[in-house]
Amino acid sequence: MAVIYAGKSGYIYKSASGTWASVRDASSGTAAAAPLNGESSNGVRVFHTSGRGGASYSVYRSFFYFDVSSITSSASSLTLNVYGKANGTADVIAVKSTAFGGDGGTPLADSDFDNFTTGSGEDFSSEISTWSTSGYNSIPLNATAIGHTHVDDHLIICLMEYDHDHQDTAPSSETLQNGLHYDNESGTDKDPYLCFDCYANDVIGVASANIGKVNGVAAANIGKVIGV
Repeated sequence: MAVIYAGKSGYIYKSASGTWASVRDASSGTAAAAPLNGESSNGVRVFHTSGRGGASYSVYRSFFYFDVSSITSSASSLTLNVYGKANGTADVIAVKSTAFGGDGGTPLADSDFDNFTTGSGEDFSSEISTWSTSGYNSIPLNATAIGHTHVDDHLIICLMEYDHDHQDTAPSSETLQNGLHYDNESGTDKDPYLCFDCYANDVIGVASANIGKVNGVAAANIGKVIGV
């Protein structure tokens, strides 16, 4: 079992009037941010509204860099754990990213907005359809993500909205958004982290009261995990 906290994290958004494609597929975001207070109510978001001036869209994506050079043995399970904040209306998915210079060497930049890939061999998780706004959301990562930690010194993840952003389907007059916490918040009690071979009651340094859901199931409804 091993826990690794994010070394860098933040979000990038793109907001503009025009078409869904011009926003969703933009090569650069409107702005990148590592929130000064370590949290945002719009870490993952899609938005659409129509008016006299035409349609307006916005897309927010969050990015996380982890130094996994200390991982020397094969893990059988891996989770991305993100502490939620506010809203909780968006389904999300974790995918492969090359933000932060591809190796953590640079800060998150506007141009990292499209530095992610999706699809077979690129998605790091399945769709997550629930989101705790007051505890950790534990997102199981797949064999593709685990494989990267065996051969690379870093793992970079983009957390994005699933139904519209990942699926490239334009939203219609709606706002879907999830708030979350980032690594630059004071202390580590709400920091994003990876957990290798960890289970519901087997998380280093995180109080059980702060674990909102495990694989989409509220902690209060979990009696035992593998007999524990």
